[in-house]
Amino acid sequence: MKIPAPTCATAPTPGAANELAATIATAHLMVRRDDQNQPIPGDLLAHQRTIARIGGERTPDGTRYRWPVVVLTLPRRSGKTVGVEAIEVTRSLLHPGHRTFYTAQSSADAWTAWKGLADILKDSPALAPQLSGIRYSNGSAEISFRNGSSIHPFTPSAKALDGTNADLVIIDEAFAFRSEVGSLLMSSVGPTQLNRPNAQFWIISVAGSAESTWLREWVDKGRAAAGDPNSPIAFIDWSMPEGSDPDDPDVWATFHPGYASGLTTLAGMQASRAKHTKAEWLRAYCNQWVQQAGAPFVSIERLDALGDDTLPVPDLHRATVAVDVAADGSAATIAAGWMHEGTPAGAIVQRGPGIWWLPDALADLAAQGATIIADPTGPTVTLLDSLPTTLAHRVRRVASAEFIAASQALTTRVADSTLTLIPSPDLRAALTLAAGRDIRGTRVLDATHSPGPIDAARAFALAINAAARPALELQVF
Repeated sequence: MKIPAPTCATAPTPGAANELAATIATAHLMVRRDDQNQPIPGDLLAHQRTIARIGGERTPDGTRYRWPVVVLTLPRRSGKTVGVEAIEVTRSLLHPGHRTFYTAQSSADAWTAWKGLADILKDSPALAPQLSGIRYSNGSAEISFRNGSSIHPFTPSAKALDGTNADLVIIDEAFAFRSEVGSLLMSSVGPTQLNRPNAQFWIISVAGSAESTWLREWVDKGRAAAGDPNSPIAFIDWSMPEGSDPDDPDVWATFHPGYASGLTTLAGMQASRAKHTKAEWLRAYCNQWVQQAGAPFVSIERLDALGDDTLPVPDLHRATVAVDVAADGSAATIAAGWMHEGTPAGAIVQRGPGIWWLPDALADLAAQGATIIADPTGPTVTLLDSLPTTLAHRVRRVASAEFIAASQALTTRVADSTLTLIPSPDLRAALTLAAGRDIRGTRVLDATHSPGPIDAARAFALAINAAARPALELQVF
């Protein structure tokens, strides 16, 4: 298949000096591994070369990069990592003392990507001799080159790079940042690039949702800049044209550079489509913005990655179980949370229609010695008030502040991959539907404004949050 041109892109200047040839040469030296762990020399495909050509263009006097800011959006499975890593290493080799800083939606993501690059460089015979060392220390990880250059991961925060000098700064998975967070991050990054002749700032992402306000601002700036020859921003985008059929493989070939180039197969795309809701598919694989209410409360892709079918469920007397009734009373959920190897773990224990089955189920859990909690709001409080007195005394009614903290813990732990769970279709469906509302600066699961029942998400959030907290004495209400 012919690899599609960008849907929208800043035009490179004909004849301008650029680093494309050097980036292609570096990619060839970066040895990766196939599924059989056999070494494969790297290469850049046509769309990766387009990215390197535009991003690597120099000013007419050769002293700086033509575009101080590069905004890149493209679908998942498009080979973004290969192209970006080649650019990072090329600049480290070309410019002595060059400092690269990379982050993503969480510190865990940034560390994983950085470590993958370190492993490639160690495994590349032509590049390993260029290294002076690799430091894996948390908070000060660094790939060091003999010419004084370095590549670092960093945590996205308001003081991320304070007091640091930086040349290339890359913000990956930028859809995860709201405007407030992105603005604070920029206030830290901006001063690091003053008086650095090779400074450049990259914003990379798939499309976002209604909450991806920071990325939305930069994408809008980028689209406007694409037709302005004097703009300091370069914009590069591959996305499905409006009105196209997102389920048609022939359409995929017209815009998805990874599919058209063979980085992912027809079977692979179809398998991914089967695992995602339409909104998820449009955003992640068609690079279409999803603005409607009901955008996922957490990243469903990250949630899926946390699933472990082999995770053992402990005796429930060592777990905390949480119960929640759907806002419309149509169903209810019991979830369990416990600590597993120092990390909170969770599972949906039982979900059923209505609430008729709950008294017996809760009585059985109480008999097993389980700690039972519930958020006494909506139909859940009606259930609690209807329980026999002896059973009702076994259920701790959490304060509103605890439920707010549980919602925050869920979003943070999914984003940071500090959670493990037994996969559950009920939990996945609930978190796909879940709406959020802001309470005292915290995004909280909102059953009232969700387009469907989210009792599984609410119970799960309560259970894992309680499991991670110090033991609480049973309180009678």
